[in-house]
Amino acid sequence: MARKGVLTIGERFCIWLLMVGGVLPLQYVVSTNRFVQSTFHYRGSIVGTVLYAMVGPWLYWISVTRTLHPDSQLNQYMIVVQFVCMYVVILTSRLKTLSNRERLCQLLNALLVLREQVLQGSTKATFQQGLTRSLLTKLIVFDLGMMVLSAAFFRSFIELKQSLIYSILGVCNLMQISSMNVAVNLLLFVLYSGINIYARIKAHCNDLVYGSKAPNEIVRLYLMHTEASLVVQSIVEVISIPILLLSAWYFFIIVFSIFYTYTSLVQDLEAGSTNALRNIINPLAFFISEVGQVYYMVSSSATFSRQARQIIPCLSMYTGRITDVPGDRAVEQLCSSTDCLLIELLTIEYLNRDYAIRIKGLFTIDNTMLFGLPRWLIVLQSVVLKFLFAILPLSFDRHRERFRNRTKDVILSIVLLVLYAIVGPIVCVELYVTNISMENQITNALSAFQFAFVYFFILIVQIIFIRKKACLHVLLNEMFQLKHVLERMVARSMLEFRLYTLFLVKVTAVDILMQLMALYTFEDSTYTGQVDSVGLASWVAFYAMMYFIAVIENFILAGVLIGAVMQAMVNIGLKRLARSRQGSPAGRPSVLQLYMLHCKNEDMVKQFMETLNFPTLMLTGWYFFMIVYSVYYMYVYALEASFRGVRADEFKAYINPLIFFLYQCVQLYLLVLIPSVYTDHAKKMMRLLNYVSVNQHHHRPDQERLIEVLMVDCMQRNNAINNYGMYAMNRALLFGHGRVANVYLVSMLNAAQLSFIYLFMIVVNVRMLSKAQGVASTLNALFAIRNTILQQWNCRVLSREYGKLLLYKVLAIGMALLLFSLIMYYVTQDDVPTGAEVVVGVTFSVFRYVFTVLVNLYLVGLRIVSFIQGSINSKLTSLVDRSGDEKPSTIREVYMVHCENAQLEKQFMAIMDLPVLLLNGWYFYMIVVSVYYMYTSTMVEVRRGFGVEDVTKYFNSVTFFLYLAVLLYYMTSIPSQYTERSKKMLSILGAINHRSKGRRMERMLDFITLEYMQRDYDDRNYGMYDINREATVWATVTSYVIILVQFHKQQYG
Repeated sequence: MARKGVLTIGERFCIWLLMVGGVLPLQYVVSTNRFVQSTFHYRGSIVGTVLYAMVGPWLYWISVTRTLHPDSQLNQYMIVVQFVCMYVVILTSRLKTLSNRERLCQLLNALLVLREQVLQGSTKATFQQGLTRSLLTKLIVFDLGMMVLSAAFFRSFIELKQSLIYSILGVCNLMQISSMNVAVNLLLFVLYSGINIYARIKAHCNDLVYGSKAPNEIVRLYLMHTEASLVVQSIVEVISIPILLLSAWYFFIIVFSIFYTYTSLVQDLEAGSTNALRNIINPLAFFISEVGQVYYMVSSSATFSRQARQIIPCLSMYTGRITDVPGDRAVEQLCSSTDCLLIELLTIEYLNRDYAIRIKGLFTIDNTMLFGLPRWLIVLQSVVLKFLFAILPLSFDRHRERFRNRTKDVILSIVLLVLYAIVGPIVCVELYVTNISMENQITNALSAFQFAFVYFFILIVQIIFIRKKACLHVLLNEMFQLKHVLERMVARSMLEFRLYTLFLVKVTAVDILMQLMALYTFEDSTYTGQVDSVGLASWVAFYAMMYFIAVIENFILAGVLIGAVMQAMVNIGLKRLARSRQGSPAGRPSVLQLYMLHCKNEDMVKQFMETLNFPTLMLTGWYFFMIVYSVYYMYVYALEASFRGVRADEFKAYINPLIFFLYQCVQLYLLVLIPSVYTDHAKKMMRLLNYVSVNQHHHRPDQERLIEVLMVDCMQRNNAINNYGMYAMNRALLFGHGRVANVYLVSMLNAAQLSFIYLFMIVVNVRMLSKAQGVASTLNALFAIRNTILQQWNCRVLSREYGKLLLYKVLAIGMALLLFSLIMYYVTQDDVPTGAEVVVGVTFSVFRYVFTVLVNLYLVGLRIVSFIQGSINSKLTSLVDRSGDEKPSTIREVYMVHCENAQLEKQFMAIMDLPVLLLNGWYFYMIVVSVYYMYTSTMVEVRRGFGVEDVTKYFNSVTFFLYLAVLLYYMTSIPSQYTERSKKMLSILGAINHRSKGRRMERMLDFITLEYMQRDYDDRNYGMYDINREATVWATVTSYVIILVQFHKQQYG
């Protein structure tokens, strides 16, 4: 009989390509269905890698020097960057697999063993053939077909002389690109194998639930599922660096292909070439090939994570079936089963596992990719803040290790605040006037913004510190007090932790040395005596102001760092307690005491960051702005130097923006790294509680119940540090022509706008007609629930809030702003509009209002859902202190309303997915166009002579911009409100659970909590991005980048 789990022909072909490409230095033996370490393949991979390292640059250089079309200096630079990136990616992927070949062999064999195990017990069990066909489609169409198509049209870019040999070299370069994409094939093979394993486990679970229901079989299937996820994630970890480099490569090459195609088409059309369409086939085929790679990588990872998260719903016999048996009899049947306890333990273990495919903790490969102190160090920072800037209105007592709140410190801070408010503008204006350029207005505007931001940031932070001095005084002293307690508990000083070394390097090397280097390289004449004393003093003062920004960041990070180290100490205490196996030894803290220390530390860190939320938000925006500005400055300087020729003495001036760019990148990375470290330590609390529960074999029901309550409370906590709820402070935060008023560009933008409106009206009408019955039934069900709540519950406050918001949105935003914008458009015209022009304008505004009506429909549905969820929270809150026999039935009834509301919300969002996606794209596009229109209008008026009477010309564009911005905000804030209210319900259930006395009541709340934890309350648009306030932030950031690039094109077009 044939061996089960043997690779199919398509999978063998993929493995063969991996071995030939040198990515997999192993040999696959079909007879044993195992990978073995082959000396021949190992040496062949080494020889191939060394040969490529020597020959690759030669092939690249020929392609770079012989590529003549399109004629653009920027294209030449980007081609060089492209080949350098490709060279690094190919070498890195080969070296990574060569150095880890033994581990990779073990992991791949473990994956093959799991494939064989899941197929045992059934003669007809097979894997899904669709995944194999998908892999073959990728290999044939995207890896081979598009590369052949691109190579076939590569000759048109080469000189006619020796065209054959250079075409062959071009094909070789394209084959190198295909070999670079082989690493994605290894990822797909592993992920598809994991998906097949999960599918077979799910099939076994279905047989188990409706068949034997054996607890041992449940454990076996879950352990097999866990092993599969660990093996796949371990293989991904081995190839994580190549995947990280490939992700950056795909982002670069996709953007470059679009830019390359655009410049090629524009130049051919201007030159009147007959080969315009032929010349764009090569970059288009290349673009399609790379987009296909990204799609397969993203879709396979998302499918793997989704399949992995379905194990508990398959194993659980009660999930989603609380209503199977009416009344308390259902609870009694669930509690009487011994399998429920097993499922509960597995669910707790499942909730603590992360099945996402993460790359070095920076980002997750899924659909969202397509669219972020030692005592002496505290003293040092307080000294810098106190004596250099007099910004912190507190003093530090070194003997008592406490901060003191004195009146003279506040007076000193206020005096220096007033002094800075007077001197700061003088310094900024002096520097701006002496460095203004009459030829580069964009650089002047960016420099003005930079000076203004530095001045107002320092001013605002000083005011915040003075206003929040009492809160900071209490928080800092509590941190030091808790620090002393934890140091005595673990018998270890905070100075011994590794994070402090990193922080010390930042304070010395990054903040001080790089600032001095940037100051030295800013002006060649700074220290040669050619600059006057006023200019030198101004530059030194301004760099001191910029160093102050770094000091403020250090102060914020120092508070979070103390919290992270204290959380690490609490974790150490829990580990020691778990290893003792005899409960809490004499003189050692108990589990409850350690958990209370964890809660206290979390509250202090959250309160500290909430106090400094606004400075943190400004710092994030500042670093992002300066990074983009530095890149822009280096690009402009390189472009100018390429025209006139680079001299050896100009390299020093180019080093300044490069140093400043690296400095800002390091600052932004550390700003998100330390909060991420704290979050990582805090999330370990759940596993450590489980560790304590397993290792202490005392079988005390009260202790087990205590740990269970602590674990439920821990699951309800959000350990991430958020900034105003808009984004989390973690590593994921790091990952959005022609002359002024050119008539062709304006016409193109108007044509794009009209085309979008036309297509949008057709698509949305067809969509809504096909889903009319679903929309009607969903809204009717929501209205029925709302009417029932208004009749039976007291929710008048929420009802009035709901009505006021919709009335304000429909009248003030939807009608008033749009009508005012239309009126001001005709008022500001030089000529009186004709009747036909008025009719066209009104019709166009009506089309725009259709967009508003669709947004109103979307917001009405979500506002009803949010209102129902708010009413549910209010009802549950009223039950916290209530007692009686009717309380369990009331809680069950309220939770059933919550489940129905959540289901209707998902159903409504599924219907509105396409219109919402189009509306988000429309508003994002129109906001960028509005800003561009206001900018071009300003430039035209400035050249004509801007007067006070010209201000009225901006009423139309500013009003329309506000109209678009407010609508986009409403579309993201209302879903965020529903998500926040849904997640708030868990804490209310926890409060009810803590005050409940009956065992049956506690068991029912535990089951409800576990069922609640498996629900996803985030609103995602086609799984690509979350519809929340963070989407508004990323839209703003991306708009800023696009507008900045457009400004440059306006200047140098």
